[in-house]
Amino acid sequence: MKKFIVLLGAVWAMTSLSAQTSQRVNNLREVVIWGGRPMKDIGVQKTTFDSIALKENIALSMADILTFNSSVFVKSYGRATLSTVAFRGTSPSHTQVTWNGMRINNPMLGMTDFSTIPSYFIDQASLLHGTSSVNETGGGLGGLVKLGTLPEVAEGVNMQYVQGIGSFKTFDEFARFTYGSEHWHVSTRVVYSSSPNDYKYINHDKKINIYDEDKNIIGQYHPTERNKSGAYKDFHALQEVYYNTKKGNRFGLNLWYINSNRELPLLTTDYGDEHGFENRQREQTLRSALSWDPRVD
Repeated sequence: MKKFIVLLGAVWAMTSLSAQTSQRVNNLREVVIWGGRPMKDIGVQKTTFDSIALKENIALSMADILTFNSSVFVKSYGRATLSTVAFRGTSPSHTQVTWNGMRINNPMLGMTDFSTIPSYFIDQASLLHGTSSVNETGGGLGGLVKLGTLPEVAEGVNMQYVQGIGSFKTFDEFARFTYGSEHWHVSTRVVYSSSPNDYKYINHDKKINIYDEDKNIIGQYHPTERNKSGAYKDFHALQEVYYNTKKGNRFGLNLWYINSNRELPLLTTDYGDEHGFENRQREQTLRSALSWDPRVD
């Protein structure tokens, strides 16, 4: 499908001198811009994220990126906690998520925790709304979140390391090593985030009664408590290797390893003994994708 845009314009310049005014008009010729798109994209409702939005803040997760740059509904309970995405009128289990063409939805719950996807690992992202997602995968009644990485890296050897330090002993560390040559493109990315998430706060959801000698309530106050069940340690490693034959073929290998250990915070209205039980979520996942692109120049 071809389309063109005609731009017409005129430049007006006015120069005012002390006693006289001159006017000049320059007519610009039209500019024709031609563009094409594949047949499969005709009639598709698609939202593509700018690369600047993905790299605006290195410490953000994909849940934050979707919250700030899209119209989908993101339900999040805070950092390092469950974050789900739902398109209009559907539930999170109706949202399909792919990474380099591989579905990464939870096989049991059918949804995806976007807080476990660092934006540091994503080079391109787009949304396919509603039935537009059937071109990529099935089961996306609400839509599809399409994530991917790019094989192109700078020539030679390059290294990057970024560290962030926050309140309550919160550490974020990002590292990347790349190597690029005529045939080989190699990239290694590592993300490690940790925090004991241990702090004092005034619990306004609880009230402690003050009694007199006759057991009559003479006052109330909100107790000062310590949050001790919200610690997390997330480790992500992404290894990518691409080989370009320079004869129209490119082979790629992608490996994504996740090791997550998160505690689930107690409710603010919980009166039980926090040492009597433990709420913890552990995850170890290895995703691998082998690709062959026969259309590379």
